[in-house]
Amino acid sequence: MAKSYTQREGIDYEATISLVVKFASIRLILTIVAHLDLKLYQMGVKTAFHIRELDEETYIDQLVGFIVNGKQGNVYKL
Repeated sequence: MAKSYTQREGIDYEATISLVVKFASIRLILTIVAHLDLKLYQMGVKTAFHIRELDEETYIDQLVGFIVNGKQGNVYKL
């Protein structure tokens, strides 16, 4: 779901996908960072999952921060 306003009620409107991580994994990473006196950065990543084969062509805009000079108007076909 590249942009939420393209969802259609009854088809993909109520679809929710949640990434899950084990708490023990987070504790291990934090322990290593603290022990080695490293810097830890947090970032949000938008992901898209396709649960089924798409029946239509889908295009997305370039992501902010990943736009190549000279190709500012390009879109990508998924």
